[in-house]
Amino acid sequence: MATPSATIDPPPGRWRQIFQIPLPDAAVHRWHISPAIDLSAYAFSWLWVLLPLLFFGPDRHEDYLFIFMASVVLIDIHRHYGLPYVYLDRQVASRFPLRFTLFPLVMFVGFCASPYLKLMRTRLGFETLAAAAAGVLLLVQILREDQAGEPVPWRRLALAVVPAAAVAGLLTALGLGQPALIWLLAALVASFVLDWRKMVELSPPEGAEGAAGQGEGAAGQGEASRAPRFVFPLLILAAVIAAVIFGPSITTALRGGVPVRGVLSAVVVFSVAWNIWHVFMQKYGILRLYNAKNGVEGKVPGWVDRLLIFCWLPLYMAWLGPEYKALILENFKTGKKTILPALELFEAIQPVLLPLSAGLVVAALVAFVVHERRVNGLTNAPRIWMAVGTTLLSSMFLFVDPIKAYIAYGFSHAVEYMVFVWAFQRRRYQRPLAHKPLLGRVLKHPLAAYLGFVLVLAVAFFYLKYFGKFIFTDHERPKFLDYKTTTWFFYWTVYQSMVHFYFDGFLWKMRLPATRAHI
Repeated sequence: MATPSATIDPPPGRWRQIFQIPLPDAAVHRWHISPAIDLSAYAFSWLWVLLPLLFFGPDRHEDYLFIFMASVVLIDIHRHYGLPYVYLDRQVASRFPLRFTLFPLVMFVGFCASPYLKLMRTRLGFETLAAAAAGVLLLVQILREDQAGEPVPWRRLALAVVPAAAVAGLLTALGLGQPALIWLLAALVASFVLDWRKMVELSPPEGAEGAAGQGEGAAGQGEASRAPRFVFPLLILAAVIAAVIFGPSITTALRGGVPVRGVLSAVVVFSVAWNIWHVFMQKYGILRLYNAKNGVEGKVPGWVDRLLIFCWLPLYMAWLGPEYKALILENFKTGKKTILPALELFEAIQPVLLPLSAGLVVAALVAFVVHERRVNGLTNAPRIWMAVGTTLLSSMFLFVDPIKAYIAYGFSHAVEYMVFVWAFQRRRYQRPLAHKPLLGRVLKHPLAAYLGFVLVLAVAFFYLKYFGKFIFTDHERPKFLDYKTTTWFFYWTVYQSMVHFYFDGFLWKMRLPATRAHI
């Protein structure tokens, strides 16, 4: 018997396919969510704010203050948007327990100390700076021990770090030696012991080499590839040698050392540089997402997408740096002494750098078209539209007010991330999971969860940053522990943003099964 036609669901029309949000478990070919959402949230999200800004004058405070404040607050909010996924789902938190605890803790200590350190008149000698650099290297080495799917080697870490730190602390308390050199040597010992114990633990037992070659070669090669090469101990050793041999003379050349405020400025500049890398890599990540969803055997090489994204940096340095030097220094007063020499260098080499950097942009565009045509025949609409949107956005810095272009780029970055996290969590928590995460229960009411999260942070950030400055300017600006909340929030942005950058560097990688399962 023929099935009545009334019971057959007609296929959705083309416009419905474009604008309809698919079900969380629906397979979407090539696009991430849907054509309309991808185009408006990924490829051309910057148009939502740049087009209105073009109708306003050039003065940020007089002409488009609210758009500026709202965009900056949205950027601030997005940096916190992935934290519930990490800390309200114990399965996610257990993947990298060390990274999700130690690094945020170190950044929080830096945040708490920075307003006080800013006022210190102390100058740090080269030995102290070398000890701080050794501490950073040791921190990176420790964090690299945290591997997804493997238990944290707490015993190895404790035996390497605790004894060295205890001895250094005791010697420092007793005044037996220069503190900076003591802690430098402690970092060296801890780094060496950590790699040495790792090498011993990963070394196969006697006679196991032959067995590995008889069918377990893959596992053996995996362990061998992660075997330590004592890179970090060698770097710290170089710092020790430099501090012992050249420390006093370098400190004298630095007129007694580097002021603490200068070190804080360097941290801020590093955060800004990391921010630029992070923003560009997110664009790259979306292109690779489309590459992963393509469904064809061939893939466009990663270097082609990276070149398309990063090719603009030399041109920005050659053109924007010299052209808008005063504007840059006005907006980055904290790092002025660090940024000014770089701007002067770009100004000096502009005649050579400008044509070369423009040629690099053209070469990157040609390389993308050639490889995209070779692999996809220029039929992969998501990748092509994302490339077009990103290229147009990047070029805006050359044709419109760079502050407006920056706002549009930051707004686009925030929207991309928030939409991606929403789509990812929508798929992951569409049905109850076996471990019953708190986030899954919260997202049973997605509108209330997301809207409440955004509104609470927006009200807090508007108050902490702008009350008494741009909002109710006749009121006294709020303070906390004798410091204006704007100062606290500035350093919160510096350190919390680095937590965001660090987490996103490994949390959303397309090659991770946990990520690919929900894209």
